[in-house]
Amino acid sequence: MPVLQPADWPRPRGFSHGVTTDEPGQWIVLAGQTGHGADDGYPEDIAAQVRIALERIVRLLKEANATPEHIVRLVWYITSKSEYEAA
Repeated sequence: MPVLQPADWPRPRGFSHGVTTDEPGQWIVLAGQTGHGADDGYPEDIAAQVRIALERIVRLLKEANATPEHIVRLVWYITSKSEYEAA
């Protein structure tokens, strides 16, 4: 399976950011993306973290010549419901 690895991202250890397969049909499977910034730090604002995570997803989809309209399912893990609702 081809691995999705943007050239300007550090190569992860022990996992892939995403992979593609063409059989049966084309599938793009992404690893969990978090809201860490380019400096590997996390913004304190949950909305900023979500924005970063979604930008990372869009970037990986682009590596596979896909766009957000091709997403079938997203799973979110929120550690603070009250902070999420406030944002």
